[in-house]
Amino acid sequence: MPIQPPVKNFNPPTKKWESMYQASLQFKATHGHINILTADVSTEEEKELLKWVKYQRTSYKAYLEDPMGRNHSMTSTKVYQLKEAGFDWIVEDKRKWLSEGTMPTSDTGKRKRGRPRKSETSTSEDRLKKKHRKDEEDRKKARPIRQKWLEMHESLRQYKATHGTVNIPEDDNSEEHKELKLWVKAQKANYIRWNAGADVGMTSEKAELLTELGVEFAPSWDEMFAQVVAYKSQHGHINVTSEEDAALASWMLKQNHVLGRHLMGMTTRLKKEQISRLMNVGFEGGRTKFVGGDGNIEGGSVG
Repeated sequence: MPIQPPVKNFNPPTKKWESMYQASLQFKATHGHINILTADVSTEEEKELLKWVKYQRTSYKAYLEDPMGRNHSMTSTKVYQLKEAGFDWIVEDKRKWLSEGTMPTSDTGKRKRGRPRKSETSTSEDRLKKKHRKDEEDRKKARPIRQKWLEMHESLRQYKATHGTVNIPEDDNSEEHKELKLWVKAQKANYIRWNAGADVGMTSEKAELLTELGVEFAPSWDEMFAQVVAYKSQHGHINVTSEEDAALASWMLKQNHVLGRHLMGMTTRLKKEQISRLMNVGFEGGRTKFVGGDGNIEGGSVG
């Protein structure tokens, strides 16, 4: 499903911009590609087109530095159109900036409300170390599990003894199981946040008790990404279909969608390290097609 640009666009494409955009599509139809070079220029119209393309590329970087800045006329709508038309530099420039450590940031000159986001420089290794430190602190503090938590755990054990599972159906809205269903959902959500380094009351002891009972937790981002890498190593591409692995295909489509939003200058929860890893393995962002082992776009869709 294509990315929908945000509602607010303060510099909508003008007739002149649309005219040049159509000229670029015509160039692609004639030459089979859209990477116009100085050597390709033979007419005044093509000179103007080359100048326009160079300006779009410059504007894109300025747009990433400050989407609402006054020193460019780029918008998410234009980025979307250029990317869909086949201007590969939108992805290639981003990959280059990431590898060189010169990635423009959309936070320049802007002050956001609310708590500041954590630094994007933290790596999965840092988060793992933080989690291990938290586990050690938990053991040192020897915090006892609260009675209320133990009572809910016992209720889940009894539910399993009666129904043979710890998975309470979504359509079970009975008062008898309402609190328990919400509690189980909360434990799964807390596990994900705790696994990412947040202090949300989850501990290794609680996780072990829940796991022993049969509660299944969603795999972490790193675990899902490792599956993508393993799949590519085996098949040479990352076009995972829902028939092969529905969960992995769904996760990949979501990551591709979020990456596409990032490429358009929108705020996402992806960290710089995650963006780099996704792009290096073949994610293009916003498309249902991915880059194969030979670096070319593979046909077919994921999911």
